[in-house]
Amino acid sequence: MTDILNKERLTPSEACQSQCEDLRKANNSNDNNLTCLNFVKSLMTIKQELESELAEYKEFTKIFYNDSIIGMRNIAKTGSNAISGLGKNTILKIETGAPNEDVIKSIKEDTQKGMTVMNSTLKEYVGQVTKLKGALEETIRKNQELKQKNKELEQQAMTDVMTDFYNKRAFEMILPKMIQQSKEESLPLSMLFIDIDQFKQLNDTHGHHIGDIAITSVAKIGILKILEQHIPDKQKYACIRYAGDEYVILIKDMNISKATELANRIRNQHADIRKEILMKSPDINQPDMTKPLNVTLSIGVYQYQGETMEEFIQKADAQLYRAKEVRNTVASPIKSPFLRY
Repeated sequence: MTDILNKERLTPSEACQSQCEDLRKANNSNDNNLTCLNFVKSLMTIKQELESELAEYKEFTKIFYNDSIIGMRNIAKTGSNAISGLGKNTILKIETGAPNEDVIKSIKEDTQKGMTVMNSTLKEYVGQVTKLKGALEETIRKNQELKQKNKELEQQAMTDVMTDFYNKRAFEMILPKMIQQSKEESLPLSMLFIDIDQFKQLNDTHGHHIGDIAITSVAKIGILKILEQHIPDKQKYACIRYAGDEYVILIKDMNISKATELANRIRNQHADIRKEILMKSPDINQPDMTKPLNVTLSIGVYQYQGETMEEFIQKADAQLYRAKEVRNTVASPIKSPFLRY
């Protein structure tokens, strides 16, 4: 039966009629009973072949149906309502259509339409993703800029404008951390309190402009120059402009003896500080001035001993007070050839 269908491209009904006609011719008998018997047998055979072909068609339909369902579901997830409609239309044709080429052709057309819509939808989706990616990158860039600006503002809020040292606000944040680190690592922590001698007289005599230059010169020539020469690791110290003409230096991993020696090196920079001021203020005529320019420093030194932060500051300040009684002096709790009372 299958051979007849494939060879002559007949429908099952036409094939059945053709085979019955062949049976009648082949029998060449007037015996109607025999003819009927053979005809019935032939019909049974045709029925079995038809049922076999029907089973094959159902299996094909089932496979195509499942594939179409999966395809339509995937399309529906990223496509539009039109895709969903095409999917339903295709499924309906599969479930209700007859086993002929028109149904298959229609299904293929619907599938092609679905793929076209899906491609269009995917392009639109990619476009939206590209826009979102661009917007996200722009947001990240602006966020980074904002973070950088906030960091700069925070740094500015903690920095003295004239000297680029930390200001007193920053000092109050840095000191507790350095004390805690000193405790945890069992390392010495020293504080140097520095004051410009007779700074008010300097301002009154030479003007506030010279006083400002003196403040920056002490920071640059008197303090930083010595620290950079003797402490290569900048993470080990912090410089603070504590008040108008007062400075504080916090030094990690340095005991009172070495800190006192370092303080005396800073004090001995007074000649270089004077040169720096004169270089920046050529209008000051030396040595013809009635009151010559002379900038000296008094320095108090103290090493942390486990007291509170406030006590630590007070004890270092007390050493500065001792030094200021003499001026141009370093004072600390230990005896040292640099001490001049």
